[in-house]
Amino acid sequence: MTQRIKIPFVGPAYESKSKNVNAQRSVNLYLETGGFEGKSSIALYGTPGLELFATLGGDGVRGEYHPPSKNLFAVSGNTFYEVNRAGVVTERGTLNSSSGRVSMVDNGTQIMIVDGVDGYIYNLDTTAFVQITDSDFPGADTVTFVDGYFAVNKPDTGRWHVSALLDGLSWDATDFTTAESSPDELVAVLNIQGTVHAFGRYTTEIYYNSAAVFPFDRISGGIMKWGIEARFSLSEADNTAFWLGRNLSGGHVVLRKQGYDAIRVSDHAVEEAMDKMSTVSDAFSYSYTSRGHTFYVLTFPTGNQTWVLDITTGLWHERQSYKEGGSIRHRANAHFYFIDEHIVGDFESGKLYKMRDDVLTDDGDPIERIRRTQRVTDREKNIVYSRLEVDMETGVGLSTSSTDETEAFFADGSILADGSKLAGDDSVVGGEINPAAMLRWSDDGGHTWSNEKWRSMGKKGEYGKRVVWNRLGFGRDRIWELKITDPVKVVIIGAVADIEVMAA
Repeated sequence: MTQRIKIPFVGPAYESKSKNVNAQRSVNLYLETGGFEGKSSIALYGTPGLELFATLGGDGVRGEYHPPSKNLFAVSGNTFYEVNRAGVVTERGTLNSSSGRVSMVDNGTQIMIVDGVDGYIYNLDTTAFVQITDSDFPGADTVTFVDGYFAVNKPDTGRWHVSALLDGLSWDATDFTTAESSPDELVAVLNIQGTVHAFGRYTTEIYYNSAAVFPFDRISGGIMKWGIEARFSLSEADNTAFWLGRNLSGGHVVLRKQGYDAIRVSDHAVEEAMDKMSTVSDAFSYSYTSRGHTFYVLTFPTGNQTWVLDITTGLWHERQSYKEGGSIRHRANAHFYFIDEHIVGDFESGKLYKMRDDVLTDDGDPIERIRRTQRVTDREKNIVYSRLEVDMETGVGLSTSSTDETEAFFADGSILADGSKLAGDDSVVGGEINPAAMLRWSDDGGHTWSNEKWRSMGKKGEYGKRVVWNRLGFGRDRIWELKITDPVKVVIIGAVADIEVMAA
């Protein structure tokens, strides 16, 4: 007898050690939960796209910084740039290095930049850019600012140093302290709520300004039994800090600071993904808030992956960008909020983008959105699927004349890495874009997949369009996968199926 059931179509990214246990993926889709009672209490929404804002020189944006009420500053290649509100770019200085991440902070007058070896000062009043030549400058991987002092870690030691008061050009060799709770290397320093957090490999110490000869002393009991695995994974968000941590028992755990302790916020799926990478020490992060969600974005350059924690829901999703030959980690290599926009820098070029929810491509490249569901099973009985309807926002097609970006997207004839079409030859009909959703399924835990089946999501204004597939075969243990690559708004609400359960 045929019955209609709900399919658990909406959820986070969670692929277990074995796909047979859980093979869920949410790529370029994030989950929103709660709110007033409506059609559904949960839905998947498309992640933001990238719109070109400015172009710097160099082969990748190494870092960005925005002092309050000033312009945006960025390092790309070996050059330090200033970018005004209109996107006009001015070269302001040259670094001795041309690759690797940089750390930047300001004291109101000076921006200090460190690249792991050298330090530089840019004067916001005079526009002078100079290298720090004081022989007592210890070198630095990271820099923070607290109570009038620049504070840096000295590479490959347990020390952190401070500058003269309000002057990053002046350093005294005696103005340092050593993290002593554990004899491990100090990796990064960060001002969190007015205290200096000195992150070591296995432990973290917390210091306050005591106005002593060296102005900072460790807070009594201010020791966390967690260190940091990747120095640039450290970001402030939600009035605290997040980072990729480790301790003497092991590593590859994403942590959130809570008082003088740290709590785990990664799940087994994220940790499994990290454990499969050859290295995670080059991971970096940034955080941002948009439409009521605060996101911690963690990218692994060697692993070529980007994982995102929605701090608001506590759930993870993946982000990818498209590149000829396949998907890659998300393009954003640095982030700062400027001109009421989230400005991110490209890891392969000097491009700066506005990262916006209403932008539907990555600077003209498609955004591939994938939802792979939980397993659907009924005590290992065969289930015949006669019909599947995915509930999503429809009628979202666009006119081909709506934007030059959209026209170029459909004109380039791009093909995805798996050989599938972006939207199909029939995606543009009579001047209207008719976007499509692709469905496939697996009956063996996600190891092999059916052929793709495409269905229209409705041309512009076809709000009552139903996205339905018929005659979908049978299986005892099925996983569904939906993929959308057209430049349209994507909202996935749920799914229902007409099935018949066969006798065992």
